[in-house]
Amino acid sequence: MERYNCLGISLLAFGATVTPFFYFIMSNVPLTALGVSIMILGAVMALTPINPVPKPAVRGLLEGAMLSLEGLLEELDLSERGYYVAHEDGLVYVYVPSSKAEPPNVDSKPRSLVVELKGQPYLVLIPPASALAREYPSTSLEDAVSTVLVDLAELCSGVRVAKGPGYIRVELKRPRGRRAPSRFKRVLGSLEACVTACLAASALKRPVYVSSEVEEKGWRRVTLEVA
Repeated sequence: MERYNCLGISLLAFGATVTPFFYFIMSNVPLTALGVSIMILGAVMALTPINPVPKPAVRGLLEGAMLSLEGLLEELDLSERGYYVAHEDGLVYVYVPSSKAEPPNVDSKPRSLVVELKGQPYLVLIPPASALAREYPSTSLEDAVSTVLVDLAELCSGVRVAKGPGYIRVELKRPRGRRAPSRFKRVLGSLEACVTACLAASALKRPVYVSSEVEEKGWRRVTLEVA
């Protein structure tokens, strides 16, 4: 056990010892509150992991979620391009139409797996990187994409982002993720594109979708269309 965690356990034990004394014997509310605060601090220190989650583990979790969604898309026989939409809860959802459709105009987060908008049914999915888009907000899309793809999951070794009218072009150096299954790639893009689209939808607060992906000399060029 790390020294940091040991110190937390010591503080927790100390707080648990003095708090009843302050409350029942001394009847001192401020000191009792101090004792409770020491216990809370100790518990947080004791439970906080010193070493971050290994990068291969993060990548493995994302790839596992990708394979699960592939099975669902195959079962429902869906292959239209999905739209990434950020909602007020901070999560990003993907709206997959049953047939070719315009980007959905959504006012509130979905309450079921299937929603109907203007007569068009959509399957609503939570993509692998939905929670990451909420946990790693950034004023710079390039910083957010670099943090998640390079630093956190090691899905590539470098990132370049360029914005244009109605689109975002992201260049990924030496992508390392598992090759996306065919159905997942048609609907959500490659795993790297999926993560990028989640972060873009969260940053822009507008629907986006993966328009194209091109491999070129160790780079993958992902183009996102902004609705």
